[in-house]
Amino acid sequence: RTMDGKPALGFGFLLLLHATWSAIQYRSYLRSIEVEYTFFPIEIIIELLIGLGIASWGTTLLLGPFKPYKISALPSKTAEMAFARPEFISFSHRGNRRSTVQ
Repeated sequence: RTMDGKPALGFGFLLLLHATWSAIQYRSYLRSIEVEYTFFPIEIIIELLIGLGIASWGTTLLLGPFKPYKISALPSKTAEMAFARPEFISFSHRGNRRSTVQ
């Protein structure tokens, strides 16, 4: 199971590295002929997207199937309860002294 995704992941990373190297060479070529850079060629962009897709697919194969996400397994909490951080509440602050002075 874990060996299925390694070749795809490796090939995807090789494509990403090759697209990076091609982009670096393209930029240095433009500098050498003193042409202003506008955008990368479509071949580099397509190679980048294909490499990203293959690497993502290989990672998914390598890590195994996704586990189902069940909302019913989550405890029923309100938003205030879910995001509450009681350890950050401070009861000894300057506001206490101000209210007693008046």
